[in-house]
Amino acid sequence: MTCPLCGSRPLVLVTIIRPTGFRYRRLRCSRCSHRWSTRTPGTDPIRTGRPPALAPAEVRDILTSTDSSYLFADFYGISPSTVQKIRRREIYAHIHPELPPWQPQPRTRAPVVRPRRASCINCTHYQGLGTPCRLGLIPPVVGCSEFTTAPD
Repeated sequence: MTCPLCGSRPLVLVTIIRPTGFRYRRLRCSRCSHRWSTRTPGTDPIRTGRPPALAPAEVRDILTSTDSSYLFADFYGISPSTVQKIRRREIYAHIHPELPPWQPQPRTRAPVVRPRRASCINCTHYQGLGTPCRLGLIPPVVGCSEFTTAPD
């Protein structure tokens, strides 16, 4: 870029990028001190840090569903913390005031059931490690009447 009056190289004084994506520059010529501004379109709009506006139906979905915050964040293009703020009624409280604040579902842990491995150690026919069963069966034997299952 050159000065429109004398053709020398300018100095960039200020660069401002607007949320619309346009880049505004204030330039000054290094030789004749002429000043001018330029405006160039950017490649894509810049995020302003504010979440996009959600429709009332979308807010209702977030408040009434028990799905994960991450699921809604991906679906609506917002952050998981924004979903949590909506559920706590910190934002969008004016939309659907009849709905109570979202309450997380209590987590219930199902007991972990580990399969028991078969063992002949408590069997009366067991002779010791590396020895076969006295009945001639290869341990563990499910058909043996003395057979038990030992915990891990």
